[in-house]
Order: sequence, then structure tokens, then C-alpha cells
Amino acid sequence: MLDLIQIKLTNYFTPFENCTIITYTTKHLEIRANNFVPIILIVYDQNTSSTTGFTITHKFSLQARRNPSFFCWATINILPEKGGGFDKKNLYFMLQPSYIGANWASQYFIFVTTIPRVVQEHVRTLAVSVSLVLREVLIVDVKSLLKDSAISYHNIYHIKAPVGGLEKSREWYHIAGLPSECFNRISSVSKNISNLNKYFWGMQQTFSRKVTDIRYIFKLFDVPRISNSLHRIAKITSFDGFLAFWILQDVLTYKVNTVFLRHRIPPIARLTEYMGQQERFTFFNYDIQSFSFVSCYQIKSNSTTIFSGITSPFDSLSWTAIGISFIIVVLILTVTRGKFVSDGFFFIIAISLESSVPSSGAASLSKQKCSGSYFIIILWTFLVGTISSNWYKTAFTMEMIVPTMYTSPWKSVVDVEGSKILIPFILIDEYEHVMPPPADFYRYKNFYLTILMKCERMVAQRAEYKRLKKTAVNLISLLLPYFGMDADFRTVKNSTFTPYLSSPIEVPPYNKSALYDYPIQPIEYDEKDSYGITKTLSTCGKVALVDAKENIARITRFLNDNQEKIVYVKGDGDSFFASIRGWTMPPVRENYAEKRLKVMVTSGIFAHWEFLYKLWKPKKLLGDYANWTHPRYTAVSQLDFNSKITKIFYMCGLFLIICTFVLIGESVRYRYMQIRN
Repeated sequence: MLDLIQIKLTNYFTPFENCTIITYTTKHLEIRANNFVPIILIVYDQNTSSTTGFTITHKFSLQARRNPSFFCWATINILPEKGGGFDKKNLYFMLQPSYIGANWASQYFIFVTTIPRVVQEHVRTLAVSVSLVLREVLIVDVKSLLKDSAISYHNIYHIKAPVGGLEKSREWYHIAGLPSECFNRISSVSKNISNLNKYFWGMQQTFSRKVTDIRYIFKLFDVPRISNSLHRIAKITSFDGFLAFWILQDVLTYKVNTVFLRHRIPPIARLTEYMGQQERFTFFNYDIQSFSFVSCYQIKSNSTTIFSGITSPFDSLSWTAIGISFIIVVLILTVTRGKFVSDGFFFIIAISLESSVPSSGAASLSKQKCSGSYFIIILWTFLVGTISSNWYKTAFTMEMIVPTMYTSPWKSVVDVEGSKILIPFILIDEYEHVMPPPADFYRYKNFYLTILMKCERMVAQRAEYKRLKKTAVNLISLLLPYFGMDADFRTVKNSTFTPYLSSPIEVPPYNKSALYDYPIQPIEYDEKDSYGITKTLSTCGKVALVDAKENIARITRFLNDNQEKIVYVKGDGDSFFASIRGWTMPPVRENYAEKRLKVMVTSGIFAHWEFLYKLWKPKKLLGDYANWTHPRYTAVSQLDFNSKITKIFYMCGLFLIICTFVLIGESVRYRYMQIRN
């Protein structure tokens, strides 16, 4: 039997001449093949190192080829039933570590066997069929080696009986012909079969707590009118479910309810370290999710004092220069005129305020015949009395028109010493909105475990997050004791999240105040505000609420509508919680869902449907649970004595007092001059 295989096997190498061929056999074979065909011979051995498959894929895939061509892998199993440990009931035969991973593309898994029907039944098993992933299974019947060079190709997407408009398809395709033509025929059959994957897609997670299957929607809505029911569909699904429906709506019209869904559309999620460990998965990046915060801690405005409205058009350096120049000019005029200091003072004040100059002062100046004084007065009139005064009035008017601006002393809240940060559970567990919340113990444990892992990644990445590394180290040191771990992340004792349990099904109790002093606290928006979010924020201590940037904008408007006139300010963002979002697409040949998704994102269709979904089904935030839809307090009632409008009246009164004192001063001086004369 082996001699026959050795003679005929060369014909089966020819179709895969551009592939790296790995041959598994019961003993060493002498194979005569073309020199340019790389062949790896491996003897069946149950003790083969687990690094064999890894070494082959990472070494031989990098070999230079003289003639560039389509690269592939061909794993040929010769009589696996004799010594390879193959058994119909052994569901892990193809998962042996000595084989190339199932997620590697362009991979042909070939059985050369005397029991083709048993192998077919083995491949048909659900557990084996699901684990094939990108492997394309072919069977060569040893009994037919003398007759023809035929190969049976497995159709992973076969349909046993007509369903929902789809015709019945064969499970195995018989491919025969010359060895030189065989690969093209295999490739043609492979592509046609791979395109059928679009009928075998579902949703990786449930649509919502009520709708658990994407095909259930067609029981609620009429198929011909489904395009007009998108608003209603959005109401009963999550956004990921709504997106999955939009991707698959053309396929789901076939009503393939009995077809086993082999592939799942993943939800949009943050990129994590676990996703990077999924071999050969494709991460399709969408955006960077940014976070903001809102707080009323030490809020400052651009008009903090009564005099700030008067002085704000010029900075302190400008006012200092003007004051020094004013004193110098008054002294010069006093010296040159030989009169009282008040003469020069009132004269310069009149010019600066664009008021009329006293005739006595002008006449007295004209008698001095001093050209230098004339030049100084002309220069002061031009620079201060004309340019600066008009500039001041323009800037002052603009300052009054622009609303009062409030700023927060924080750029980031995480690295503020002694601060307390409130974060919704849903920002950490993205699937809480579709799954029932677990017990408090597991809910809080998952929350803090995610924080711990995020901080650990920040510490490990030396190039980035230098500013936040110290904060991450501090958060880790504070959190490790609650998990019973030491500084090396080794469990050394029972603690809050590692209690001793007498039964594996026992749900441990959890005290919500156990981590009350920890800087990051989980919260949840609900009708009764059971977490006391509004009450905690209104203390205006070192506390801030962190949420997605778009959510914080809505929450800030709600918080600022309060009778106590407390001003809340949102931060521009916080890089500590920023994360990359996208889809981790599973490896599928001719991936229908990935192609559709890429077209949606690049064309702008995704952004359009995302906007509509948020419009139809906005997230319920702090204000929504309080039935807040618009400001409850009028703008007039929100005015206080620190507003710009009230400062205008203060300024008018101040100038009126100044003018009164100047008038009194001029009157006193005039009477004094009369008495003296």
C-alpha cells in the first residue's frame, strides 16, 4: 500500500507546487518531486513538540521564492488511521499542536486514506466542522489511486435541503483531471463555496435582553416592508444588533432559520490585550473613544471681580505703562507751566477721556510758548486720547457681549492627588446594556479587575503614558490588596475579591463600602439616583464624573440647571481612559460581513446610521432618569452678582462717583483760584 502511495503521490504534489507541503506519514518515504517544491516530512508521533506547527508557519512562510506566486499551505496526512492516531470519535485530531493553526489562510488539509467515508463522517461532526476555520479539507481515496487522480473537496457551507429560497447543495465535490489543471479547479470550487459564507452569519451577542437572535426580527416585522421599520427595529435592539441587521438584511430575507450560523458579527469594542492574542484575527479600527469629566471644584470665570470688567481690555503690563506715562506727562506739564499739579492732572484726564479741555488751561498753556509741551500734548492726544481709548472701548464692548466663561483647574482628573472619580459600570463592561447585571460581587470584581489590567498595561508600555505611569503605579498598589496579591501579582491571601468559599456555586457577599476610599468608584444611572451622583458632585469637592465625551455634554447641561446656582464645567478630555474602538473580525474566507462593514465605514454610511440610532434611541443618562428635557429655571433667575450684566451697573455707579469727585475737585480749585486772585 505504501509503495503504491509512493508512486502515485507525486501527482498530488503537482497541484500544490507553489505551496509549502507538510507530509505526515507512518514511516519515511522516498518522494521524488520537482526541486522547487518545498516538502517537509514528519513521522506520526504523539509526542511531537507543540512548537512544530509554530516553527513551520513562522520559518517556512518567510522563504524567498524565485517565481512569485500565490502562497499556500498543504498538509498531507498519509494513512492517519494506521499510525497517526486518527479515530472517528477523536474530535481533537486536527487540533494537534504539530499541525499548522486553523486560522492561517490558504491552507489545504488533505487526507490520503483507505476509509474516506469514516473521514467524511468525522469532518461532518459539529465540533470538528466548527474548528476548521480557514482549513479546506480534501480527501484522496487510496483505492482509486490506480484509476484516476481524483480529490474530494469538502463544502463547509452545504445545505441538506432547500430552505428559504436557497437550493440544496452537495457536501463533497469530486474534482478530477490532469494534475496541472487540478489546482485551478480546486481554487474555483473554493471561491464559489467561500462566497456562500454570507448565509451563515449571525450576531456574536444578543440584540437586547428581549431579542436574542437576529432572525427573530422577521417574526415581528413584515419582510417586504422591513426597510421602513428601521426606527422600530432600533427601539428593540442594541446598536451592535442594529448594525448587524443592517449588514445582513439582504441575506436574512431568505429566512434561513434552520441554517447553523457558523460566523458571528462581533460588537464594536475597545481594543484590549486579549484581542491582540487572538491569532490571525483582523482588528478593523473605527475611532478613538474619548472621555471627558464634569465637576464644580474650584471653578473660575473670566470676570471674577467687579474691576475685572474695567481692566480686562488691557493686561497688567499695559496698565503699568499707561500709569507711568501719565505721571511723567503730568509732572512735565506742571514743571513747564509752573502751576499746580492739578492743572496738568485734569488737563491729561480730559484728553484721555475725550472730554473738553478747560479754556483757562488752554489759554495758560498758550502763554508759555513751549513747543516741547505742545509736542507732548499732541503725542498724548494721538496715542492715548484717540487710539488707546477707542481700542479700549471696542475691547470693553466685546467683553460685555461675550458670555461669562468658566474654567476648571484640572486638565486630567486621574492624576489629581486626593480626587475621587465616578465612572459608570457600562464604560468598563460594554455588554451590561444587553445582559442582566450579575451579582454585586462579580460586577464590582470585573470593574476593578479591568482597572487593574489597564493600569498594568500602562506601566508596561514605557514609551507612552509617561505622565500617567506614576498614577497607574499608585492605583495598582492601592488595588492589589483587595485581590489578595503582592507586588508581583501573586495571590498570597484571601481578600475582598478572593474569599474562601465552601461551595463553587456559592455567590460571595460583597460590601459596597469596601473600596470607598479608592480613587475610582463605579456608579450607575437610575431613577432614584441610588449612587448619590448629584449629591456627591454638588459638594464641589475633589470629585468628578467621567463618561464618554458626548454624554458629558448632556450631563453638564442638566447639572447646571440647578436652583443653588452651582456652576459645573466639563473637561476637554482625559487620556487615561481613552481607548481605540473597532471590530475584531474572525478569520473567514471571502468574509462577507467584513467587506460590508468596510464599505459602510469608508463611505460614511456607518456614521449616518449611528447618528440616526442615537437620535431614535438616545442613551439614558443622569438627566433622563430625572425626567429632565429642558431647563427648569429661567436665564434671569440664574443671574447672580458675579454676572457681567450686574458688573456693568457697578461700573456705571463707580464712574458716576469718580465724576462727582472730579466735579467737586474742580469746583474747590476754581473757588480757591478766585480767592487767591
